[in-house]
Amino acid sequence: MVLSADVFFGNRGTLVLAGDPAIGGSTTPTVLKGIEINDKYEHTKLFGFGSINRQGVARHNHEVEVKIKFAKFDATTTTFIGTLLANSDSITPLLWTVTATAVGDTTTNKLQAEVTHVYFENFPMNLAENDYMVVDLTGYGDAVTYSNPA
Repeated sequence: MVLSADVFFGNRGTLVLAGDPAIGGSTTPTVLKGIEINDKYEHTKLFGFGSINRQGVARHNHEVEVKIKFAKFDATTTTFIGTLLANSDSITPLLWTVTATAVGDTTTNKLQAEVTHVYFENFPMNLAENDYMVVDLTGYGDAVTYSNPA
């Protein structure tokens, strides 16, 4: 019994960070070290005197957590995410669309996740001794859609 036509390996895929039109530009890091997209909800559980079992559950406060690690990028461009985040003095955070595409082992099957209205809380720059610089971003979006692009 075949459950899937392809397997997806973490080293095959792409990432595009596109700013809202007011920001302009997009960036595509060439060396990805990891992408994690986590659809999160808060849950409220109901318990009562009559039983030790849960009587109900409801979810609320949805957000999509996005974690990205990448290296080998062009920091000299004005559309580089670090430059944009560092040079923004607006009270309104810059919003991004994060598009991550995983490619199956036959390279014909793809899984694409697109997270909209992502804000990044900071831009950590870690220069570890005897190691490459890896940008490690954590942000939060409002929705994620999955598709199988051509």
